[in-house]
Amino acid sequence: MSKAFVDRLLKEMLFKVSGDISRKKVDALPQVVTVTKSNLAQGIKEGYEKTLKNTAPTLMDADFERAAGKGMQKLIAYLSKTKTLSRLKTKESNSTKVVFTQPRTIKGPFDTMKKGAIQELSTILKEKGLEEISKTDSSKIMLGVERLHQEKTTVGTAQLAIMVKMLNASQSMAIKDFINSEQAQEIRDIYDNIKGIYKVTRRGSNYSIKQEREVSILVDATSKNYPGSEDYDWANLKPKLQKAFDAWAAKTDWSSHKGSKSPKEEATELTEYAIINELSKIKGAKVSKKVSRPKKDKNKENTVKLAQKTLLANKAQKAKKAKTTKVRKKVSSTSFSQTKLYAALNAKINATVAKNMGEPALEYQTGRFASSVKITDVSVTPQGFPSVGYTYQLYPYQTFEPGFAQGDVDRDPRKLIDRSIREIAAQMIMGRLYTRRQ
Repeated sequence: MSKAFVDRLLKEMLFKVSGDISRKKVDALPQVVTVTKSNLAQGIKEGYEKTLKNTAPTLMDADFERAAGKGMQKLIAYLSKTKTLSRLKTKESNSTKVVFTQPRTIKGPFDTMKKGAIQELSTILKEKGLEEISKTDSSKIMLGVERLHQEKTTVGTAQLAIMVKMLNASQSMAIKDFINSEQAQEIRDIYDNIKGIYKVTRRGSNYSIKQEREVSILVDATSKNYPGSEDYDWANLKPKLQKAFDAWAAKTDWSSHKGSKSPKEEATELTEYAIINELSKIKGAKVSKKVSRPKKDKNKENTVKLAQKTLLANKAQKAKKAKTTKVRKKVSSTSFSQTKLYAALNAKINATVAKNMGEPALEYQTGRFASSVKITDVSVTPQGFPSVGYTYQLYPYQTFEPGFAQGDVDRDPRKLIDRSIREIAAQMIMGRLYTRRQ
């Protein structure tokens, strides 16, 4: 065991609790959503001024309040429908506050509310003799309104809960030492404060989340939803975890710290022994390196036997090939399952894109870009090669495509997505692969 191994393990764990993956898990849980007229009006105002900038006709706060009020009315009407899964919980007079519940994240209520608000904003501009808002600007303006996780039900809380579960499940003695160390006390204290929020269960290498209570969501202005805006945001929790690991690693005497070899080290040692052992049996062969037989262990002995059988099988196969004169041309098969490839890409694309982000390509900040990537279809070219269609949130990321305002070959979103698709597909197919932005 070494500090380098622990660092790699931590890096792997941090990847497994990435924002995109954890957010999807949290979004699948029951939630209670609060919408206030004042917060909605502020979000619309910020989106309006940011989108139209110097060309924005001057509007009063009362105008944004009116637009927000209309959006609230549309929201209440939507929640009153019998077929919707979202249910109105409480409301105050004049539609100044609405609280509703959902079994999971459902876009319908939010889309209806935003549409009602922006339509009313256009009506207000028209009444003032001004030009109505275009469809493109409407979408951009409503980006000023977001859903914010509240209190301890943040995505960061879920990430920490999964991380602690992973640490406790680790078989590494070093990791167990860390969990009980003085340096990890702050992490243990934070975890104690969030117990009862999320219940993490493990099945193999996968971790799932169940809620102990409803996830709390507040609709508010985007300016209030920045990394670290909540105490339990991952932006605040991750540095504390990293600091604790670094402090513990710095005080650990690694030279005297015992630990088991990694699977790769064991495999290398066992294979080396098997090969040298076989070579030493060949008449006239000189083997300069001596390797001791690995410590007896049922699993290890099986591995050695397997390595020996593989070596002998390879020797027999080579001998058979030497006797034949017919050479067969190898043909790469382009056959693949469209359904399986589509499923694999959809399951892994967001996490893979997030992992691949970094200089000189787009950098990972909020996770919004990575989570916006969607696989639309997997088709076959006339030559039999797979062709993958995809989309991503064009605003504001398309600006980095060559030919647009901030066009940059290195930061081209298509290049990053193409690389991620190929990385996933490489595990399933060989040969050419085409990608298409829809």
